[in-house]
Amino acid sequence: MAGPCVAIPEVGGPEAEGLVLFRSLAQGNVFDHGPPRSILTVSQRPDPIALVVNPASRPDLVSVDLSTNVLVGLFIGRWPQQGHRVSIESIQTTDGGVCLTALVTGPAPGQEAADAETYPYHIVTVPLAAIPHAPGTPWTVVSRDGTTIAATTFP
Repeated sequence: MAGPCVAIPEVGGPEAEGLVLFRSLAQGNVFDHGPPRSILTVSQRPDPIALVVNPASRPDLVSVDLSTNVLVGLFIGRWPQQGHRVSIESIQTTDGGVCLTALVTGPAPGQEAADAETYPYHIVTVPLAAIPHAPGTPWTVVSRDGTTIAATTFP
């Protein structure tokens, strides 16, 4: 990216220029299958995303008008116990691409969490008109502290 992807601490603050409205479609944990590491998927086809989310969420994904929207899927990889969650908090266009801020949480200290491999994800839809269309535009997801979680390019 031409400029760094910086977490957006507050919606409406001075960093809010370029914020993109998005709609949450599906969030949860896939058990026993999913990408082993963090990945970001931006697609105008539901197939790459719908195959790895909870089957109950698939109708919501395939009903999105992909002539005017894209699906954005953030998968944070394999976790050894239940209780982990990821939430896309903001999406912002910058001179260097598209920057997403996400929050990853886990079980509270001392909270009982079953030992079961889980693959947390969050799927949102973004209007095509709100994002850059230059081939190979960088998309980067960072945590609130600025740590890169995942990156990809689209289109």
